Amino acid sequence: MAIKTSPDVGLRFGVPRGSVLGPKNYSMYTERAGEIIKRYNIKYHCYAYDTQVYMSLRSCDKCKDDVSSSIEAYIADISTCMNSNMLKLNKDNTAFISFSSKQYEKKIENLRIKVVSSYINYSMSVSNLGLILNNTVGMEKQMNYICKSCYYQIRNIGLIRKYINDKTCKT
Repeated sequence: MAIKTSPDVGLRFGVPRGSVLGPKNYSMYTERAGEIIKRYNIKYHCYAYDTQVYMSLRSCDKCKDDVSSSIEAYIADISTCMNSNMLKLNKDNTAFISFSSKQYEKKIENLRIKVVSSYINYSMSVSNLGLILNNTVGMEKQMNYICKSCYYQIRNIGLIRKYINDKTCKT
């Protein structure tokens, strides 16, 4: 009995998703990004293929300009590093948010961060692993999201209820 194999496919860049080399290559890319992030005194954490950076700021009058120029310089360096590794910064998945008092919030709410040739506007909320965080650290958006999701699932159960027993329905 002969073993059948898939035909060879040449790859010029990257690795197939789910391959054994994927995590190792990803670690090689993120190590360089980590060095750049630390150079700007920014904290970060990575999860799967997502990197989030954060910084703690003291309140000041010219903070808006300082934050903007510091983050723009950092993003330019990260972009250059990524480009040299044939990667691209996903501007659509890049957000900027501030968790602060309402007084400080007014100072930075119109802040825009330049990313290559476009801008990231200030966000009122962001999503992190399914949790919606908003700038006032309230839970209203998260609760609305959970309720919407629950109603959707309950509706789906209602559509098949006559086909399942009580134990399965409760599960």
